[in-house]
Amino acid sequence: MIRNYFNKQRGEETLPKQNISYISSTQALEVIKQETGVTVTLPTLLSWAEKNNFRRRVGNRWFIDKSALINYLSHKR
Repeated sequence: MIRNYFNKQRGEETLPKQNISYISSTQALEVIKQETGVTVTLPTLLSWAEKNNFRRRVGNRWFIDKSALINYLSHKR
Protein backbone atom coordinates (compact mmCIF):
# COMPACT_ATOMS: atom_id res chain seq x y z
CA MET A 1 0.00 0.00 0.00
CA ILE A 2 1.28 3.43 -0.88
CA ARG A 3 1.35 5.90 1.98
CA ASN A 4 0.22 9.34 0.93
CA TYR A 5 1.53 12.66 2.12
CA PHE A 6 -0.62 15.77 1.99
CA ASN A 7 0.79 19.28 1.93
CA LYS A 8 -2.00 21.25 3.63
CA GLN A 9 -0.55 24.66 2.79
CA ARG A 10 -0.75 24.15 -0.97
CA GLY A 11 -3.42 21.46 -1.00
CA GLU A 12 -1.30 19.19 -3.19
CA GLU A 13 -0.80 15.47 -2.92
CA THR A 14 2.72 14.08 -3.38
CA LEU A 15 3.15 10.34 -3.64
CA PRO A 16 6.43 8.74 -2.55
CA LYS A 17 8.87 7.35 -5.17
CA GLN A 18 7.54 9.84 -7.67
CA ASN A 19 8.35 13.48 -7.96
CA ILE A 20 4.89 14.42 -9.23
CA SER A 21 2.61 16.92 -7.56
CA TYR A 22 -1.02 15.78 -7.35
CA ILE A 23 -4.10 17.92 -6.67
CA SER A 24 -7.63 16.82 -5.91
CA SER A 25 -10.15 16.65 -8.74
CA THR A 26 -12.00 19.64 -7.26
CA GLN A 27 -8.82 21.70 -7.32
CA ALA A 28 -8.15 20.50 -10.87
CA LEU A 29 -11.55 21.85 -11.95
CA GLU A 30 -10.57 25.22 -10.48
CA VAL A 31 -7.23 25.14 -12.32
CA ILE A 32 -9.05 24.46 -15.61
CA LYS A 33 -11.40 27.38 -15.00
CA GLN A 34 -8.46 29.70 -14.17
CA GLU A 35 -6.34 28.58 -17.13
CA THR A 36 -9.04 28.50 -19.81
CA GLY A 37 -12.06 30.33 -18.42
CA VAL A 38 -14.21 27.28 -19.21
CA THR A 39 -16.25 25.29 -16.69
CA VAL A 40 -15.75 21.54 -17.10
CA THR A 41 -17.68 18.73 -15.41
CA LEU A 42 -16.00 16.15 -13.21
CA PRO A 43 -16.72 13.25 -15.62
CA THR A 44 -15.08 15.25 -18.45
CA LEU A 45 -12.00 15.93 -16.32
CA LEU A 46 -11.67 12.27 -15.35
CA SER A 47 -12.12 11.20 -18.96
CA TRP A 48 -9.33 13.56 -20.12
CA ALA A 49 -7.11 12.38 -17.29
CA GLU A 50 -7.72 8.71 -18.09
CA LYS A 51 -7.08 9.11 -21.82
CA ASN A 52 -3.89 11.09 -21.20
CA ASN A 53 -2.71 9.11 -18.17
CA PHE A 54 -2.45 11.88 -15.58
CA ARG A 55 -4.82 10.68 -12.88
CA ARG A 56 -4.28 8.42 -9.88
CA ARG A 57 -6.82 6.83 -7.58
CA VAL A 58 -6.03 6.99 -3.88
CA GLY A 59 -8.68 5.22 -1.82
CA ASN A 60 -12.01 6.45 -3.18
CA ARG A 61 -10.66 9.72 -4.55
CA TRP A 62 -9.04 10.75 -7.79
CA PHE A 63 -5.94 12.93 -7.84
CA ILE A 64 -4.67 14.72 -10.91
CA ASP A 65 -1.06 15.48 -11.89
CA LYS A 66 -1.14 19.29 -11.89
CA SER A 67 1.77 19.88 -14.27
CA ALA A 68 0.46 17.30 -16.77
CA LEU A 69 -3.00 18.90 -16.63
CA ILE A 70 -1.61 22.38 -17.31
CA ASN A 71 0.54 20.98 -20.11
CA TYR A 72 -2.53 19.24 -21.60
CA LEU A 73 -4.56 22.45 -21.43
CA SER A 74 -1.82 24.54 -23.05
CA HIS A 75 -1.67 22.15 -26.03
CA LYS A 76 -5.46 22.24 -26.48
CA ARG A 77 -5.56 26.01 -27.02
